[in-house]
Amino acid sequence: MPADQIERRYRPSLSEFTKVFLNPRKPVVISGALDMWKARSRWTPEFFKARYGAVPLHVKGQPYTLGGFLPRGDNGKPLTLGEFSGPDAIRQGFGIDDNVVITWGEQRLRPCDVVIATFWKTAHIIAEQSGCGYAKLYFIQDYEPLFYPISDDHFMALRSYQLGLQNIAYGPWVRDRIERELGVGSKVIPFFIDKSVFYGDPAANRATGRLIVFARPEMPRRLWNLTVTAIELFVAESGFSGTVEFFGSRAKVDVPFPCVRHDVLTPQEMASLFREGTLGVAISSTNPSMVPFEMMACGLPVVDIDHDRKELSYGDRGNAFLAAPTPEALADAIGRAMAAEPARRSVSENAFEFIRRMPEAFEAVEQLEQLIFGYLGDDKDARGAQTAEALS
Repeated sequence: MPADQIERRYRPSLSEFTKVFLNPRKPVVISGALDMWKARSRWTPEFFKARYGAVPLHVKGQPYTLGGFLPRGDNGKPLTLGEFSGPDAIRQGFGIDDNVVITWGEQRLRPCDVVIATFWKTAHIIAEQSGCGYAKLYFIQDYEPLFYPISDDHFMALRSYQLGLQNIAYGPWVRDRIERELGVGSKVIPFFIDKSVFYGDPAANRATGRLIVFARPEMPRRLWNLTVTAIELFVAESGFSGTVEFFGSRAKVDVPFPCVRHDVLTPQEMASLFREGTLGVAISSTNPSMVPFEMMACGLPVVDIDHDRKELSYGDRGNAFLAAPTPEALADAIGRAMAAEPARRSVSENAFEFIRRMPEAFEAVEQLEQLIFGYLGDDKDARGAQTAEALS
């Protein structure tokens, strides 16, 4: 039998496999068998870098370490600062002037007015180094303890919010979770989007049967399996004849229904997709990305899970379709939204008003700047004393 004629099945049950394929001796390609394999979420570039980053490699005769070679994007360039090979590589990659000091790894930081941590590990570093900054800030982009199982990393991430740094949370949900969990307060920088790219267009031809799904199978907190199972139920129960369209990742993971894969899109391509789609699905178990807000700005109503006070991120329950984090509840929410144009229009209008009040990027940066100035205060002599102490 030609390979292209062999049937594909997504995770058939044992009884189905035995009856339909094994006993009749019929070939089958089974997809999804590794969906629950822990290595799919555990074997990340960060995992290999932490465990084996110092392992030497030779590629085309050039020496590398595994940590310096693994985490590179499609264009061959490192993806983040931590993935560069050293300070000189960072300087060259970003065109940084020679008079700018780059501190590498856990080296002692030079004295400065403001030092900002953006990850729980760096929060511990600046907390432990006395005199490295007059104002020590911690910009908290997500509730990072939830990135880990109950482990050393989980509790160290939790502890990072209690180090006495000036906590600045990105969005209200993170602030609320830290306060509820630990009784620790935080200032807030609001969510923001680029309104020059993401906006509603009355002339756009919005479809009636396009489900637009933001999916990151490689990122556990985006709940890939829950999302796919819910859509599978929705398609099966509703007889949906439109298109399910995934974007946001280059990962090629089979799904048990026909779909369109847009992979990774530019902001402009995303905006066009959002203006033409019927309903957006953007699931996150922690802080949302900018995607659901960008969908809202383009008039695309959003489905997300109703979990752990998620409505705080969306301003109000009427601004999105929120459903319990079960396949059945999500499938029902998608089905009801797809079937009811008045409900979609109402949620879209509510969301648009919410987005209208959301700041632009430069406005959010100005708010952060004002917070920094507030922490510095006007006592320049005190800052000078702090610097002198650190230098001694």
